[in-house]
Amino acid sequence: MSKSKSKRDPIMAMDAAEWRRRIRQVLHAPDESYWPNEYQDLIDHNVEMIADALLDRPSQFGLASVKHTRGRYSMSAKDFYQAVSNAFYAGFVEAVRMHECELLSVGDLIERRQSHDAAGDKGRDTLTRKKEDRFARIRAKWAEMEAAGEEPTNESVARACGVSRSTVIRAFKSKPTHRPKR
Repeated sequence: MSKSKSKRDPIMAMDAAEWRRRIRQVLHAPDESYWPNEYQDLIDHNVEMIADALLDRPSQFGLASVKHTRGRYSMSAKDFYQAVSNAFYAGFVEAVRMHECELLSVGDLIERRQSHDAAGDKGRDTLTRKKEDRFARIRAKWAEMEAAGEEPTNESVARACGVSRSTVIRAFKSKPTHRPKR
C-alpha cells in the first residue's frame, strides 16, 4: 500500500508559519540552542573532517601559512576546530540572509500546495459522492421497475434515469464505498 501524498512530499508535511518563524529566528537571533540536534551532529562531524584536511593539506585550500603549524599549532586544536565550526554557522546564517526573500516565500509555496491538494481532495470526494448517488438512483429505479411488475433492462433503466447503458452496468458492478463523514 502506498503512502499518502502528504506523507511522501516533505513540503506538504511542513507548517508554513513554523517555517517562516524559524527563518526569522536564524536571521535575528541565531544561537546554539536554535540548531536541531541532527544539524549540530552533522556540523561537528564535518568540522573535524575539514579542520583535519586544512591542517594536512593547507596549500590545497590556499592556506600556505598553516603549513608549518601542523606540528606546533599557533592555536590549540580545540580552538582551531571551534573557529572552523563558527565559520560553518556564520556561513549558514549569511546564506540565509542572502536568500531571505526566497526562503520566506517557501511559506507561501507551502500554503498554496496544501490549499491546492485540499481542493483536489474535496473535488474527488464530491465526484465520488455524486457517482455513488447516481448509482444508488439507478439501483433504486431497477428495484422500482421490478416491484411494478416490469421487466427492467439496462436500456430501459438507462432511459428512465437519463444515463448511458454502460453507466447502468457499472452501477451494478461497483460496490458502494463507505466514505468517512466530514
